[in-house]
Formats: sequence, C-alpha cells, structure tokens
Amino acid sequence: MKYEKKFAARETFRILILGLIFLVLVGAVIWKESRPEYKSYQQGFIEILPDYMDPSLGLRDVSLGVQQIYLPRADRVDRCQTCHLGIAWKGLETAPLPYQTHPDPTLTWVHPIERFGCTLCHEGQGYALTKAEAHGLVPRQYWSKPILPKEYLQASCGKCHNPDLMENDAPKLFAGRRLYLEKGCIDCHKIGQIGGTIAPDQSNLARFSIRYLLESVLHPKANDPDSVMPDLGFTEERAKTLLVYLLSLDETYIPHEYKTVLQQ
Repeated sequence: MKYEKKFAARETFRILILGLIFLVLVGAVIWKESRPEYKSYQQGFIEILPDYMDPSLGLRDVSLGVQQIYLPRADRVDRCQTCHLGIAWKGLETAPLPYQTHPDPTLTWVHPIERFGCTLCHEGQGYALTKAEAHGLVPRQYWSKPILPKEYLQASCGKCHNPDLMENDAPKLFAGRRLYLEKGCIDCHKIGQIGGTIAPDQSNLARFSIRYLLESVLHPKANDPDSVMPDLGFTEERAKTLLVYLLSLDETYIPHEYKTVLQQ
C-alpha cells in the first residue's frame, strides 16, 4: 500500500509538470500569434512615413493588416505588400527596405502590381506572412521557388516573353539565350519537343537550385561524374549569364508548345 501511494504521488507530480509545460507552450504560441512579424514592419512604415512626405497626405491612406492580391489567372495569392507597404507609393524612392517604392516605375506601369502581384517576377511564397517563409530561406531541395537574386531576376521575363525579342527590355535574358545557341546546347538537350536526347531534358530547369545549375555549367562532372557534357570553358560571369536563360525554363508558366516556338 505504501509503495502504491508513493507511485501515485510520483505520477501525479509528473502529470502536473507535463501539464505546466503544456500550458507554457500554449501560452507561447498564443503570445506569438497575437504579435505577428508583419505588424512590426507596418509600425515601422508609419514611423518613417513623415520623414518622406506630408503626414496629412500619407498616414490616412495607410492600409494596415494583411494586404492581399488574388491573381486568378495565375492561381496564386500575393501578400507581399503586407510588409512592403510603400512599394507602389511615390515619394519613398530613398526610403529603407522594405518600405521603398519599386525601383523601376516603368516596369510597374507596364505590369501593375494589382494585376501581376510580386511573385510572378520575384518568386517567393506569396501566402507567407514572415520574411523567412516569404523569401524562401530554405534549401531548394525542399522548395524550388525562393526569391530570385537580383542578378537573375530577368529570368522571370522569359516565362511570359520570347527571349529572342527581349534584347532591350531584358538584355541578360537575351544574352543568355544567345549563349545557349552559340554553345550548341540544344544539340544535346531537349526543350519541349525540340533538341537532342543524349543529355537531360531542360524544359523545367527552374526547379533546380542556382548553385546546382552554376556547378553543372562550370564543372559538368561535379554533380554527375558520369555526365557526357564536356567542359565548355565558361567563366563564372558567362555561366551566370547563361543561367538567366536556364532559370526562365519553367513549365509552370510556359507550355511546351511555346517553348517549341522559341527554338524555331
């Protein structure tokens, strides 16, 4: 009987401790969820706004809370403006990130943010409401659509536009496409229905990490010792130019029949 009382007391104590830990964890989750990260960015926006424009003109126009753009044709949602509140405002060109006006007003005039959103061009997770999740700060083997670095951003132009017609509007994409043809990549690789078959299909290269693609171009056998691809003598600069085109090869956006047209 004495042993049973000690056992019951010990188990009761353990249950109480576990219950206390559970309450602390639940409390921490509630506390975190009641103070979402985006609220600190929105408060920061309100604080910096008077430094760049007349408060009587600007503060009343600030929309707080979750900002959302629905893009039915692309079947996606963009919430980027929840933190990037000033992206479409005039007068915030020199404001700190993430409050700055979009650096290319001509581009947003042709592609209005309310119609095209942000992630069609910049990639990233449109549903997310934290910086880490929105920017995709995770390895690409877990998610293939993190934010595109600025030097590769013109790859997104090739998802909707013919690279051969983008010499002025997306010169890096155009140059990458020229390099692809110059090196004869299509003789071994297939894009859509056009190309050789002795090397891997390249119709959807955007799913691979930038680091992987760069290694594959600079050192063909680094990722695959059995690769038949020769070393074509790429410098890192030229390899990055080629990658702008390779990263545009995303069948999520462009059907195979359009990619076929690109080869004609």
